[in-house]
Amino acid sequence: MALELEFREIGCNKRMSSTSTTESTDKDFVFMEDEWKRYGDTYLYFSKKYDFAYNKNKKRKVYGDKRGILQMHKHPHVYFIDALWITFNGRIKDTQRVCYKDPEKTTNLYENIHTKDYLCGFCENLFIPRDKKTKYCSKTCWNNNGRKERMQKEKTDLYAFVSSKIADWKKPPYNLKTEDVVDKCKSKKCHYCGIDMVLRCDGRPQPDSLTIDAQEPSLGHHLNNIVPSCWFCNRMFNKCSLSDRQRLLKFLKGEVKTWDLSDLKYTKNDDEIKTNYSRHPWETLWHEDRNKYPSRENCREIFLSLYHKQNKLDALYNVFPIITFTANYILNASCDRVVAGNTDAYQVVPLFMNWAKNDLSNEEFKTQMNLRNYLTWNLDDAKFILPDSYHEDSYFINSLFKTKNRLGAKRTFNMTHEQKEKISASKIAKKRLGSNNKNSKQIRSIDKNGAVEFYANTRCAVEELELKSKAANGNICSCANGKLKTAYGYIWEYV
Repeated sequence: MALELEFREIGCNKRMSSTSTTESTDKDFVFMEDEWKRYGDTYLYFSKKYDFAYNKNKKRKVYGDKRGILQMHKHPHVYFIDALWITFNGRIKDTQRVCYKDPEKTTNLYENIHTKDYLCGFCENLFIPRDKKTKYCSKTCWNNNGRKERMQKEKTDLYAFVSSKIADWKKPPYNLKTEDVVDKCKSKKCHYCGIDMVLRCDGRPQPDSLTIDAQEPSLGHHLNNIVPSCWFCNRMFNKCSLSDRQRLLKFLKGEVKTWDLSDLKYTKNDDEIKTNYSRHPWETLWHEDRNKYPSRENCREIFLSLYHKQNKLDALYNVFPIITFTANYILNASCDRVVAGNTDAYQVVPLFMNWAKNDLSNEEFKTQMNLRNYLTWNLDDAKFILPDSYHEDSYFINSLFKTKNRLGAKRTFNMTHEQKEKISASKIAKKRLGSNNKNSKQIRSIDKNGAVEFYANTRCAVEELELKSKAANGNICSCANGKLKTAYGYIWEYV
């Protein structure tokens, strides 16, 4: 749009002053009306040969002000090139504008202008602008284009990228400043693995994308607690404490090859469930696809088969034992989809691997681990020290194998077929349905022909009439109580 505001005075090396008119100093110029055409009902005349207008009433050349606008009483705020185009071509469409063909050309002004459609700068749809400076058809497109330009800038500009990343932490209680965070991230190297990181990329972040991570999650994103981290490491450590991160990091790099877990707390079989961690990893299958895995027992059996198939170790490296300690502990066993988004096949891996793998394939995950020199040492030297009685009194192990009930007492007998039938009969006898329920009220229905039918209660009426609506019982009761005139084509009355 800025191009439309540049107007040049042909034959004169200076711009016209803000008066928008000037006395004719060219003695050779002679106004000949047959070469000029009048602009509307004004005194201005335009010619295709000259790059100025002529005011016939005041006998002056008119160029427009510095913005290229003609100051007229009858037609205020008209651009010079718009008036020139209208004079010879008629009215400009609401969806079009007049602009230069070649902004650098300074002669033959009429030959250098043409009309162009107003196309939205984001969606490229035709629209009617509010003024010549309008570039977008709506505020939504304006915002989307701004977001698009900002994202493009964030691909190369560290300051812009960091500023958007810490937007939620610029306010209290963190009060982060972009300059301080940029100073910490200027090397663009991951604090944990040391690889070179990239800024914003198209689509989802990549494993080597730059993120801002809180080393100790419980302390939040304060300046002294944040570090630059690649997206892969950030996902891997998730909400783990700083001490757990340091232990895991040393093990992954091979600095420590023996991991002592003997002092860790875990839920025992005789502990109170309400106050201890009791979630089982196989429940993930039930939550993710209840049609394919209809019961928790079915999920437990599938997990148990994976447990034996993987020889009690993780599926990817065959190093980490399948165990469970406290909630969200990094070595807790978890069910991971072999193919992202597909619930047909699962594998058992430690929780930190599940977090880091996310939607990567097994091969892509191992490639990312190798790039960071994680678990590239001789894994035959790896050793885990578990609590002495973990496999005997662990709530997780006992629930997996069903060796004992929750209180630790073994089943002493198996019920016979006769005993099962007696228990079933006793449960059926306890059901108080229809006339057996002393609190039920007999009800009758009257159809439009006056025919009467009796039912033991509303539930029996719903079953006999095969009403599928969940509200059928309540609607019949409302009709019998006088709140509705009819229900399902019948008048209902209590007997």
